[in-house]
Amino acid sequence: MADGQAPDTPQRAFNLDEALDRVEGDRELLLELVDIFREDLPRAVQEIEEAVAEGDARRLNRGAHTLRGSLTSFAAASASAITLRLESAGRDGILSQAAADLAELRQALSALEAELVQLKAQS
Repeated sequence: MADGQAPDTPQRAFNLDEALDRVEGDRELLLELVDIFREDLPRAVQEIEEAVAEGDARRLNRGAHTLRGSLTSFAAASASAITLRLESAGRDGILSQAAADLAELRQALSALEAELVQLKAQS
């Protein structure tokens, strides 16, 4: 495969090593960030969903940008890439693809949250 993964290796929702690097190896801090992220996630997704439903490009841009910042803390490449597309759609006022991107984002966030729950359980 082009990314160096074996075909049967599942795609990870986030990169634990990179996330730990971002907090200078402080696992406790990372776990605190996980709690904060999981608490704020429903509100962030709702903001994006409402913006898409209402066709509010500015609100979509702002909501996606905020969520992308949080995702960056976890090195969540897939979800970050989707929020970047949503952010760009909002900035450019092109919402035609936003609903499909939102559905893809929900899947990516679900996978991320499952991995974060697993990380917490292992700690």
